[in-house]
This record gives sequence, structure tokens and C-alpha cells, in this order.
Amino acid sequence: MAHAPGRLNICGEHTDYNGGLALPMAINHYAVVGVKPTESNRIRAYAVAFDERIDWVPGHEPGDLPPWANYINGAVTQFSQDFGLTGGIDIVVHSDLSIGTGLGSSAAFGVSIAMALQILSPKKNKLNDFPAYCQGMENKYMRVETGVLDQTIAIFGRKGYALRIDFSTGNRTLEPLRMHDYQFVVMESGESRQLAKSGYNDRVTWSQSALMKARKHFGDHTQNLSAISVEQLSDLESLLTASELGVVRHVITENQRVDACAHALVKSDMPALGNILTEAHKSMRDNMGASTDRLDFLVDTAGLQTGCLGARLVGGGFGGSCFALMPMTDVENFISAMQLAFKNKYDTDLPAYPVESNDAASVWRVYD
Repeated sequence: MAHAPGRLNICGEHTDYNGGLALPMAINHYAVVGVKPTESNRIRAYAVAFDERIDWVPGHEPGDLPPWANYINGAVTQFSQDFGLTGGIDIVVHSDLSIGTGLGSSAAFGVSIAMALQILSPKKNKLNDFPAYCQGMENKYMRVETGVLDQTIAIFGRKGYALRIDFSTGNRTLEPLRMHDYQFVVMESGESRQLAKSGYNDRVTWSQSALMKARKHFGDHTQNLSAISVEQLSDLESLLTASELGVVRHVITENQRVDACAHALVKSDMPALGNILTEAHKSMRDNMGASTDRLDFLVDTAGLQTGCLGARLVGGGFGGSCFALMPMTDVENFISAMQLAFKNKYDTDLPAYPVESNDAASVWRVYD
């Protein structure tokens, strides 16, 4: 069996595929997978959340199966090719991470499946290579051009810490979460964030085209958008489209916000952290164009509540969730006030709950 956590990205959106910085933490919500080898050549899978059972022979082309089964099919195929996995498997999957909420549910699902299959495979992957390997499978079989942030925190997170990730070097640093009597509270907007159908891939494309133009102007030593300085940004204004310029501006300033967040957490400066979160949301809204009316409503309304120090959307945007920084003593009243305001505005319920940091993915064997 294997489980992998979701994540709350404190700061650093759309930076992973641009060689930048991010500061996620693993959270106390998971995807869990149980696998059992069989002598057949079939995959028999059961998804608890959907109460759906499917039985098939490996080798279907992507798209022939429901999304959750399609990824399992792809992972089994990939592990057969790369690590000598043979035979059939029985597999059960479950998660308490809501799909499309921007909390890393797809990566948690993918990492937990990959780690479970690793137990059954005669050859083993190196742990440091695992995030990129899982990312590659997600890109191929879920058809989403994701970065590697979610997989990295799922594999290397630790309770009580955020993980500062430098995607240009691959360096990872555990940063203590010295939040004392404060918590992050997640609010699900109800707008499902399906990356493959959202504007996420457009932002990846704009990043790539902006980098090509930057390299032509500054030289090939400009390896990624994060290598561009604030001072150089003005040189690109006449060369980039408005969409490309917004992406570059966001990436540069977001990297600065990541380090500012880490510093605020080390110093236990919660007001400073809250201000940075709010600024990060503004950049996702104005520079990336990745917010929605519901997400903006949640962030703006949260900012009016007693005790709230800041809020922002979490994940790549285009729906999903927001989170707010709150004193623990005000969390219950905050959730009640937000649910009432959301109900009055949209006539629907608002799932809202505090989250805690937690440890990374793990595996364990269960014998008959």
C-alpha cells in the first residue's frame, strides 16, 4: 500500500516550469492506493470515491478509459517498460482530496500509484528521480503540462515544515513553519479546476514564447524566465505580447514573494506573511489572468473578517480553492461567516476547513 499527501502551496504559482521558486507544504489530506499482484494479465481496479470497478487488459491508448483508470493503465504500462513490472494487478484507490480544488489531488493520486507499483517492480527508481518521473506520466496520461512542484512536495514534505524548492537547480530546503497560534483555512470555490481544459496550458505556452524572445534579446544564457531581472523587464515590454509580459512580470515578482514568505515564517511575522499572500493573489489575478469571480469574492470577503491577515487563491488558478491566514481562535467564526456570505452570494454551500502540515508519501507492505 502507499499514500501520498496533497499540498498547500504557500507561495510560488506557475514558477516550477519557469525555473523559479516555490514554498509548498504537504497537508493532512491524502490519496491512498492498495495493490496486489495476480497471475493474470489484467488490471482490476476499484475507485472508492466513484464506487466504480473496471477490468481491462493493459495497453489501451490514452482516452479509452475514465481519467482515473487511464492514469493507472499508463502507469502500469510505463513501469512494465522501465522497471520490469509483469503480470496483472488488483488495485484499489481512494482519496479525501476533492478533485479540481487546487490542492494537488492529481499528483497525490499519481505519486501514490507509482510508489505502490514500485513495490511490485523488480527494478527500482531513485527517490530523487521520482518527482520528475511521476510528472512525466501525469503529462503523458492526464494530458496536462504540469510542472514538478506537486510531485516534489508529495515525496519530500515533512510535518512542521514548508519546502523551499528552487526549480532552476533542483535544490530543496526545509523551512520551519513557525506559525504558533495561526492556521491556514482552505475554502473550495466549487469551480472545478481541470487543468487540461483550463487556461493553464496557455500560460505554459506564453512562458515558452516569452522565453524564446528573451533569449533572442538577451542571449542563450537566459535559461528560463526566472533568470530575467526586474531591471531587464522594461527591455522586453516592446517585444512581448500583453499575455507574455504578464507571465514574466508574475514569475519575477513571485520568486521574490517566495523568499519573503520563508523569511516571515522563520521570524513568525504573521502580518507580513498575510500581506504577501494578498499581493500574490493580486498578481495571479492581474498579471496571470488566472483568478475567477468566485475566487476574488472569497479573497475579498476573507479580508473583511476579524483576524484574517491575508488570503489568496491556491494552485494554478481558473477555479479551485483559496486559503486564508487566521488565528486559531477565530477559525470557527471565520468559517461560519464565509459560508454565510458565500451562500448569500451564490446560493450554494462553501466547503471550508483548516489544514495542517504533514509528512511525505510512504509505502508499507500488507501480507495475507
